[in-house]
Amino acid sequence: MLAQDEQKVETSGFGSNMITREGISAAVTTKDAIEVLLKAPMLTDLNLWSHWDILFAPSLGSMVEWLLKEVNTKELLCLVTKGGKIIRLDHSATLDSFLKVFIQGSSFETAVALLSLYALFGGEQNVPLSLLKCHAQKAFEVLITNYLEMELHYDKNPYKHGKPSYDQHIVGKSASSNLSCKLRNNRSIINQAATVMSRFTLDCLSYLPIEFCSFAADVLIAGLQSHVNDVPSVILAECTQIERVMLHEVGMSLD
Repeated sequence: MLAQDEQKVETSGFGSNMITREGISAAVTTKDAIEVLLKAPMLTDLNLWSHWDILFAPSLGSMVEWLLKEVNTKELLCLVTKGGKIIRLDHSATLDSFLKVFIQGSSFETAVALLSLYALFGGEQNVPLSLLKCHAQKAFEVLITNYLEMELHYDKNPYKHGKPSYDQHIVGKSASSNLSCKLRNNRSIINQAATVMSRFTLDCLSYLPIEFCSFAADVLIAGLQSHVNDVPSVILAECTQIERVMLHEVGMSLD
């Protein structure tokens, strides 16, 4: 018995003895699997991340069937893609949290919130699309205003002035009005802001499974169009070759 115990090795990062050196899986329970999967990062393919086929399938079977039949843990919100990936989502996502992470300028967290809301509301037909677009418009307004103000009032050297991050500095209406006056003759800064927001949009889309990019792009581009002229051309100019292929695959024509 002692010799057999010594042959067991720990699964990397999981802290449980689940597989022997000979490759024979030890019995695992639903509780073991849930404990592991709750450690997975958002938007991760749980099947690959957990090595499910090797460590868990011998005892628990297919992950999809197991999730449907055995798991009632609300924290383990998942979405299955057309390609069979099982993507972990944020069960606590709300419309307000979507706006918050968007204003903070995190393209990854914005992607997480968008896809999580898509799942929580039960798909594109049920998600409050108009409200999401409204939030996107508001968030882009804050991001653009903050970016423009920093470019106008702060030196390029961040060590000298300590540039504030987007979520630390939100200008008020009076400041925005003064800012607009100063920007009338400074098209270069406005163009830079448009480029930065286009990059944010592309980064956000790049985190998502391809079949959900069209939904996310609809929300993001609608929000950006209120502040940037000719959004398709600006995004196209910022695209890498791979990103152009991605946009083509989701049926977005930016030419």
